[in-house]
Amino acid sequence: MNDVAASRSDRSRKVQSEDMLLALFRAHEAVAAPMAAFFKEFGLTSQQYNVLRVLYVGEKMPLQSIGGRLITRVPDVSRLIDRLSSAGLVQRVRCTQDKRVVFVELTELGRQKMAEVDPPLLSKVASLAEPLSSEEQEQLISLLEKLRGPLESEEDTA
Repeated sequence: MNDVAASRSDRSRKVQSEDMLLALFRAHEAVAAPMAAFFKEFGLTSQQYNVLRVLYVGEKMPLQSIGGRLITRVPDVSRLIDRLSSAGLVQRVRCTQDKRVVFVELTELGRQKMAEVDPPLLSKVASLAEPLSSEEQEQLISLLEKLRGPLESEEDTA
């Protein structure tokens, strides 16, 4: 391949990469807005639901571990837990063996909230995914995980 063809190919790949990035941003916005509105109907933000989801699938969890389990990074997990605690959805429990460790767990009200949110959430997610066949959904998941993998590795070392 000559220099002109290589340069044209390199430029074409850069434009394609930019188009991919713009498509990702647009898809994120197209999904995030209706999901934010959905959670608002239940008196939650997406981030608050994210914390409740992490706690719902397991037992109590150390406060400092919650941030690493969230779907989206939240700069101040402690403040987010404060708001959920004020709403009666979670509670802090000090570790009996190590007083420096604080666990967070769902309250009964938090479990009820998750039981209330989950069924309509599954319907909402299914409607958002409706334009894609099952095979396309699997392909999208695979491609997004492939894209995300090296980026998360960079984050861990930064």
